[in-house]
Amino acid sequence: MHVLIAVSIVSFCAASWVANRDSAGAYYFAQYRAFEFLLGALLALREFGRPARASRGADLVFAIGLAVLVACALGFSSQSQFPGWGALGPCVAAVLVIHAGRRARFSRYLLDNPVMVLIGKVSYPFYLWHWPVLVAARKLDLLDGHGATLALLISFCFAVLTYLLIESPIRHRPMPAVRALVCFMGVPLLCAGAIAGCARMTDGFLFAYPAKIQNDVRWSGTALFDMPRAKRCWSKVEVADERSCVLGDASAGDKAILWGDSHAYHLIYFFDQLGRSEKLAIHDVGFTLCPPIAKMPPLPGEPSYKEDHLRCVAHDRAVMAHVMSRPDIRTVFLAAAWQNYQNLASAGQNGHGFQPGELEAELTATISQLRAAGKRVILVDDVPMIPMELVNCDFNNDLFFPVRRRNCEFDASIARTQHAPIGAMLERLANTHGARIMHTFDVPCTDAICRLDFDGLPIYRFDDYHHLSVAGSTLLYDRYMARHPGEVPALLGRKLVDEARGDIRPDQIH
Repeated sequence: MHVLIAVSIVSFCAASWVANRDSAGAYYFAQYRAFEFLLGALLALREFGRPARASRGADLVFAIGLAVLVACALGFSSQSQFPGWGALGPCVAAVLVIHAGRRARFSRYLLDNPVMVLIGKVSYPFYLWHWPVLVAARKLDLLDGHGATLALLISFCFAVLTYLLIESPIRHRPMPAVRALVCFMGVPLLCAGAIAGCARMTDGFLFAYPAKIQNDVRWSGTALFDMPRAKRCWSKVEVADERSCVLGDASAGDKAILWGDSHAYHLIYFFDQLGRSEKLAIHDVGFTLCPPIAKMPPLPGEPSYKEDHLRCVAHDRAVMAHVMSRPDIRTVFLAAAWQNYQNLASAGQNGHGFQPGELEAELTATISQLRAAGKRVILVDDVPMIPMELVNCDFNNDLFFPVRRRNCEFDASIARTQHAPIGAMLERLANTHGARIMHTFDVPCTDAICRLDFDGLPIYRFDDYHHLSVAGSTLLYDRYMARHPGEVPALLGRKLVDEARGDIRPDQIH
């Protein structure tokens, strides 16, 4: 028992630590969830063979446990740390209910009736089934309306069948321990490993999908951030090596830098074409969750961002010092998912630590420093985020048996509304502080609709609502040039566009 107690404490401490840094890993990896199960194991060991005597104290403990469970169910939010401290409340409450339930005099009215007994018996298979059923329903876009309720009912039915046909027969079937371990642990683990290995070697059984989906996955299934180049150039605290991380014409004397977060890096093919066309060597220095400003807030509002945030602070300082020390870098492109950092609330910091208006103030300060050093500053106004129900739209339509076909487009007014506060901020920075705006946001859109494909290839990365695919990053440039002819030379000070549009003013041209 002492060993289990020690392992539980270590697991809990590790979960609490990792939850502040990698919430996904803390949620999925068994070592961080072990303490939740071990609490039940410790209770079982303590209670084994002990008689249960009714008492008023047990009634009180039982009531406290139920109250804590209800409070956790109603009080938790997306900001609650889970696992770790957030999991401790419901787990301890469950231990109290189970421990006191054998002794509490009124527990039989709540827990001893046939309905609650059945729910208790199938609770673990229900826990196992609900996740894949809900994930499948979401992937198939079936969670609208009563879809979630129906998915839970289906999960419960599967749980009952699992209990009756698998769990109960196995529990009551006499079998030697070694054979049981081989049959119920060794064989399932071997099968799971074989399936996982096959899936990994075949890109998730891609060969079984229609040819159109196979082609689309080649263009958008692999993220730009996972490619070999990213290992050298993406999300480095220090300034990435210029010789290895240059876009466009590497031999050009006209130097530029592309500074920003993942929404800068997902434009690398766009900027590579721009640089080749304009004889410009563009050094990219993107970093995850890191807007291109000289001074970041010292700490984020969301604890799980802390590690990346502190690295971002160091990265932005390094980039700013590098740019200011290089007179040959004449152009600075600033690109980001601006909506992540622009705090439109009336008070309080957002997840990245920005107070209302702080992003614009820090961009102003950064632009002013760069302009004072003789740099040309160009703000990239990003690309639209697509509605969540349209994620993987082309893929879902091309399945052998699509559940629901959709038009892979959305109303352009959605994009305009989404972009309005960002566009207004960028315009103020351009009009007041001499920055220039590169208008990429409207490229996938007409006045009426925004499309999700270029030439039949998905613009956005698979399973992603805002990052460009390889196809999107590659094909965006020609469409941008067609949508905004003459803008790039004007941005680079090589010729004017129509002054009536107000994009470039004569006093902005060097």
